[in-house]
Amino acid sequence: MSMAKTEKVTVTLPVEQVAALRELASARPGVTISGLVQRAVAASLEDAREFDAMVEEDFAASGGPITPAEQAWVDGVLGLGPPAPMPDSFAERQRVLARVRGAGAEGVA
Repeated sequence: MSMAKTEKVTVTLPVEQVAALRELASARPGVTISGLVQRAVAASLEDAREFDAMVEEDFAASGGPITPAEQAWVDGVLGLGPPAPMPDSFAERQRVLARVRGAGAEGVA
């Protein structure tokens, strides 16, 4: 079995987290702060991959990512940008809002 290549980096953590890592590592033989951080980073990266896959599935189910025109309308509604032309129909507005929420249009009552 080959060892994965590693690289030393510096990270900044709150003092409470560093103290908790040191306490955990010292209480368990063979456990190191580096090992704990490696496992935490691996779990975080996996969570991010799963979230990205979920977003892609939602986009596919709702007709793809929202268009620039849809985003401009939503930004205007939320006060994040200038007012934009409203979609022509109530159904179209509901469809856009559903896409922004990450749900398919069928998820909007």
